[in-house]
Amino acid sequence: MFIYKPYSENGVMTNNIELKNKDIYEKIKTISNPYRFRILELTQENAIGVTKLSSMTKLSYTKCSDYIRVLEKQNLISKAKTGKSVQIKSKTCINEKGVFFSA
Repeated sequence: MFIYKPYSENGVMTNNIELKNKDIYEKIKTISNPYRFRILELTQENAIGVTKLSSMTKLSYTKCSDYIRVLEKQNLISKAKTGKSVQIKSKTCINEKGVFFSA
């Protein structure tokens, strides 16, 4: 039995599900990457520079910066520039009870 399902232009089937909390969904999707999640964990207590963060996560500086940009777009981190250094601080609280996003 063959069931025809329409595909979008790029050949990927999509489900257009209407979500009540699309913003929260996007944040959860963003932190589902283990490296981005680790960046949030490392920067919960103290602000850390991008160079040190890339070393701590064993990522290239460029890749770490890309992940930081994605986290910043979802308002999950704050960035502060001091001289040439950029300090990253998480806006989330991650503990054994769950992940909590600041308003």
